[in-house]
Amino acid sequence: LDSSLGGEAGEILWRGHRIAFTRHGQGSPVLLVHGIYAGASSFEWRRMVPALVERHTVITVDLIGFGRSDRPALRYTPSLYQALLGDVIARVVREPCAVVASGLSAAQLVALAARDPRHIAVLALIAPTGVAHLREPDAGSTSRLLLDMPLVGRTVYKRLTSPASMRRYLESVYADDRRVTPALVESYVRAARQPGGNHALAALLRGQLNVDVRAALRRVRQPT
Repeated sequence: LDSSLGGEAGEILWRGHRIAFTRHGQGSPVLLVHGIYAGASSFEWRRMVPALVERHTVITVDLIGFGRSDRPALRYTPSLYQALLGDVIARVVREPCAVVASGLSAAQLVALAARDPRHIAVLALIAPTGVAHLREPDAGSTSRLLLDMPLVGRTVYKRLTSPASMRRYLESVYADDRRVTPALVESYVRAARQPGGNHALAALLRGQLNVDVRAALRRVRQPT
C-alpha cells in the first residue's frame, strides 16, 4: 500500500515488525489512531490531517496487522496494542501529546492512559467501545471459527472483505452514506486484502481484542 496522506513517511521496528507512520506540520503533537476493523488504516484520518496540521504536528500510525504496517501471524490481544501504542508515543512522538482514537483503539487508549499517564496529555475518543459495547470476548459465529481453517479461512476472509460486504459496513458507519463511493470502497477492500490481513481480523471477530474499560475510565485523569 502507498501512503495517501502525504507528509513525512517513516517506520519503526517494533518487536521485529515494521510499524508505519506519517508526520505532518509543526506545533504541539497530536497522534491519530485508526479503529480496528477490516480494511482499517490511517487513511481513516484523510480529512482530519489537513484541518489539524495548521496548528499541530500531526502523527498517524498504522497499527500492527493493518495499513502499511506488517501483518504477522501473532496472537493479537489488547495488551499487544496497548504496548505498541505506548512505544509509538515514546519513540515517535517523544513528548506528552493529545491522542485521537476511534472504536476499539479508543478503548485501548483508555486502558493505557489509566495505567501509564506519563505520555498522554489529552484524549479524544470517537465512538469508544468497552463500556456497554464490545466488552467481553465472544466465541460464537461460524465465520469466526472457519477463519482458523487454512483453506476455508481464505474463502471466508474474501467473503468478509468483498466489495459488497465492505460497502455495507461503510454505509453503516458513515452518517451520510452518499460519501461511500466506489473508489472509497475499493480503497478499503485493497487495504483489507493485503497479505496477512486475516490474522488481526480473526482476533477481532473472536472477540479477543475487546476490552472492558469501565474501571480504567474511572482512573483516567487527563482531559477526555
